[in-house]
Amino acid sequence: MDRLMIAPRWGGRPDDDFYPWLTAQLALRVPEVSVEALSTPEGPWPSPEAWARRLDAVLGAMPPDALANTVLLGHSVGSHALLHALTRLPPGWEAGALVIVGGWWDIDRENWGDFGIPWAQIQAWLDLSLDDAAVREHARRVVVLLSDDDPVPASPADVAEEAFRRRLGAEVRRVQDRLHFNAKQEPAVLDAVAGLFEVTPAL
Repeated sequence: MDRLMIAPRWGGRPDDDFYPWLTAQLALRVPEVSVEALSTPEGPWPSPEAWARRLDAVLGAMPPDALANTVLLGHSVGSHALLHALTRLPPGWEAGALVIVGGWWDIDRENWGDFGIPWAQIQAWLDLSLDDAAVREHARRVVVLLSDDDPVPASPADVAEEAFRRRLGAEVRRVQDRLHFNAKQEPAVLDAVAGLFEVTPAL
């Protein structure tokens, strides 16, 4: 595989959080890999429909062999945008891997108020039904990073881990004290992503 595409968290841009650092570190460890970090589409609190338009255009423009050599990384809501985008791919299309950073199945409503994002914005995502089988069909591997102290999910990390394994056949990595993975450097994310490129040659 030789390409990484990042779908950011709420209101995220390519220069936010760990995205620039990850890009720079990958250039050192796996210089043959190109990185594309997307911006949040259509305003700071994108609807599922806004993300669908953006990702359907981006993924639909990739030839199937290019997608097969691409790692998709979703951070927070970006991971859910990618999960649903995978379910809309044509039969036989498959991403090389999906990396979910700070993903969730439910949201702690009390903590959510601290982020300044209207509840209706996240409720629109929680109301979506995910076709788990289609995700498995269109992602060769699913790797999930969960922090034991993430304030966003309502469920504890062990419950989320079980759901990701059961529903998506995911490989789950639990890390300590990373909250929602919003730091400028996230070594666990780098290790997970670089490992996919270092062990998997381009097709």
